[in-house]
Amino acid sequence: DGTLAAGAVDNAAVLASDVVTTAKILNSNVTTAKIADGNVTSEKLSATIACKAYRSAAFNVTGGSSTEKLILDAEVYDTGGDWDTTNGRFTAPVTGYYQVNMQLNLSNVDSTGIVVTSIFVNGVPYAYFSSFSSASTQEVTANGSDLVYVTAGQYIEMYVDCSTTEAVEVGSTSTF
Repeated sequence: DGTLAAGAVDNAAVLASDVVTTAKILNSNVTTAKIADGNVTSEKLSATIACKAYRSAAFNVTGGSSTEKLILDAEVYDTGGDWDTTNGRFTAPVTGYYQVNMQLNLSNVDSTGIVVTSIFVNGVPYAYFSSFSSASTQEVTANGSDLVYVTAGQYIEMYVDCSTTEAVEVGSTSTF
């Protein structure tokens, strides 16, 4: 029947390349312990980790206050279910580098308005981005991006600080 006895093939034996096929290997026989280090790379994984979250509910940034978390409470897409709309955070499913892009729009910022947005990792500042208003009642967009290295289970959040109290523009193209 073509079945080999246990121990019949040792390191010195050679099998023809067409003898062992994926169809002949039982899923239960492929374990983590049997996969050599370095044989599974990110390029060989088919999973795509991607999400776009945005602010859908009205929110005011309190002027002159300390940095406050901006909870992005809705999603355009989330391929792995990694964005938490309640806590407004992305939790990394695997260790690696993540491209983080963010944007915050505020309406009617006065001429003294300074806006600082930031990426936090596990509650600690990682990157800051700023913008300012040069005219009265001007729309201000503060955006930025960074390549962020996190380990599996760490989380990424968006924070904002503004010198004046302002309403955040909502929607998937305004604040995300």
